[in-house]
Amino acid sequence: MEQLFSLSDLSNFMSINLMIMILGNIKLKLTVLMLSFSMISVGQNKEEVLSHGNSKYDLGDYSNAIEDYNAAIELDRSYVDAYVKRGLSKYKLGEYLQSIADFDVAIELDPTDSKTFSYRANAKFGATNYLASIADYDKALELNEAEGADFFHRAAAKCILEDIDGCCKDLSKAADLGYESARDAMAKWCK
Repeated sequence: MEQLFSLSDLSNFMSINLMIMILGNIKLKLTVLMLSFSMISVGQNKEEVLSHGNSKYDLGDYSNAIEDYNAAIELDRSYVDAYVKRGLSKYKLGEYLQSIADFDVAIELDPTDSKTFSYRANAKFGATNYLASIADYDKALELNEAEGADFFHRAAAKCILEDIDGCCKDLSKAADLGYESARDAMAKWCK
């Protein structure tokens, strides 16, 4: 297991804290303390930072997760996973347009991941851009046609746009793929 900081790092940290106690100036205390914490985290790599963000995401702390994803992106501007997770966090906060922007970057970096197209489609749906969401579900299904959730969500967009035939075809496909909610929706929309 890799050691995060050396004995000299800890010694420096303790010296800084001793200096804070001696100086007694609150503003200086905060500045020096923040500097010392940033010195400890300098050694982190993008995967560690992403992992910290994922822990916060899993706890529903999306705003603080975004801060970690921002830090991971600062370490590597082409880190697809960080853009995707930041986009998902923004989606969870109802920031659909901002999440779409992150998914756009992730798709530009990796246009082969069906999940990212699906996430962007969900965000476009949330932003009530149903035609654009259908286009992204189309692309997600082109990359992975065995995803019942994408058929189901595309069906919802089609129903809203009053394409009942298209909606029912997608619901049928979702049901065939084992997506449980599709049968109930078929009973309501496809008579």
